[in-house]
Amino acid sequence: MHVLGGGSLGSLFASHFAKATVPTTLLLRPEAARLAGPNCTISVTAEDSVGVDRQTLPCEPADGTVKQPFDILVVAVKAFDARPALEAVGTRVASSSTVILMCNGALAVADDLAHVLGDASLLCATTTHGAWSRGPQDLHHAGKGGTWIGALPKAGTAASGGGTGHAPFGDSERGNTCERPLSAHAVGAQELFASRGLGALVEGPADTERRLWLKLTRTPPGPP
Repeated sequence: MHVLGGGSLGSLFASHFAKATVPTTLLLRPEAARLAGPNCTISVTAEDSVGVDRQTLPCEPADGTVKQPFDILVVAVKAFDARPALEAVGTRVASSSTVILMCNGALAVADDLAHVLGDASLLCATTTHGAWSRGPQDLHHAGKGGTWIGALPKAGTAASGGGTGHAPFGDSERGNTCERPLSAHAVGAQELFASRGLGALVEGPADTERRLWLKLTRTPPGPP
């Protein structure tokens, strides 16, 4: 598994995946990767525990210099950074890859990434875990929450919540039909994400889209 984004959220999930013995590589901006070296240590403190949990895992630059295709790629960057960040590593996104978007505004981002994703499988995840960073790969897990993961619903029906082309809320027939059938690999990636690290609940496509809209409406707008 590769986690794209060395901020508080990406580092939190990467650390917990590594702790749960999932082979995990953190993708950092080229300069940050150069400073970190081939391996970096993520330090995490938490409200309900004493001491510091440290996980050391491989780091790679998020610039496409490494050519190995992704198996599972978790995108944990701000929505406005998602497209350029994915384009920078786009040569590593293969038809066999599964990409998990974990950023606010994932619905709009997903529509904007078709040229990068190609035939790769796409899942979306939302979380209410809270974390803040003290420095590079040094963070505090300030609030434990929940995480949900699922595919997007089939396009081509009335918009839900103001989006374009996805199935409406409560449409149990079309709303729970995936944009395209999940591959066996994507199903496995979804189950791995849900069962390891911080855990997650697997949802149907209609519920996934609804949760993404609710998350978006509760998030302050980012930079223009």
